[in-house]
Amino acid sequence: MDDPIGHLDFTPTCALYDVRTNTPCEQPATHIADVHMHEHNTMPRIALCDEHLAGYKAMEAQILPDRDNRCGTCHQHMHADDFIRAIEEL
Repeated sequence: MDDPIGHLDFTPTCALYDVRTNTPCEQPATHIADVHMHEHNTMPRIALCDEHLAGYKAMEAQILPDRDNRCGTCHQHMHADDFIRAIEEL
């Protein structure tokens, strides 16, 4: 199987921000996925580094069945697959 991004002359980087510094993450992206965006109430498809991917998976792991689960940031009702979907490795 050919590398679908092998022809690129740059390394895709994480599209998210470092919340500690409020600066772009810019770590090498390892995956793409549809992710929950608090401020926009949307699920855009973006590039993610390993650290942000793990963070989204950790948020999703906190969702319990038969509970009033809400995002801790935007308070939107959340269900399984509401934080991250369609994960693909780069």
